[in-house]
Amino acid sequence: MSNKELIYKLAIGTVLAALSVVLKLAFDLWLKTDVFGFPFYSIPLILSGIFLGPMYGLLVGFVADTISGLVMGYLPLFLFSSLAWSVIPSLFTKKAKGLKWLLIVVFTYLCASLLNTMALWIHFSQKAAFSLFWLRIGLIPIFGAIIAVVTNILYERVGILLPKFE
Repeated sequence: MSNKELIYKLAIGTVLAALSVVLKLAFDLWLKTDVFGFPFYSIPLILSGIFLGPMYGLLVGFVADTISGLVMGYLPLFLFSSLAWSVIPSLFTKKAKGLKWLLIVVFTYLCASLLNTMALWIHFSQKAAFSLFWLRIGLIPIFGAIIAVVTNILYERVGILLPKFE
């Protein structure tokens, strides 16, 4: 890997991590709920995995979750859902397109929700973990479709501007 490629990947990863933190803080502070979150912070994490690859996506997910956790109070087990958002989509495809893409996003969302449920249970209680469990599961197709459409649009519009390193 050349120095130019390394600097490019670090710069793009930093921007995507910062966007993820801003989205997470904005939704968590403006639309505050006790055990339910809006996962739109995942959009930059998904794009990091697709544009930079799973290893850099993992790094971006770690940095974004750690920074947002330091601002809002860090609970370490919630890290795993951020890592799922940044790695799983990039393992299944390199293109954010079509029905396959929607299924990948919904599957990733389900994995992240189950990981968050586990984190709620361990950090708080079984009651906290399962109080709105079925509501969270029921919203996966709706929020998953929104995330899939937005990442598809950003993939098509931003992806053509990014240099390709092979």
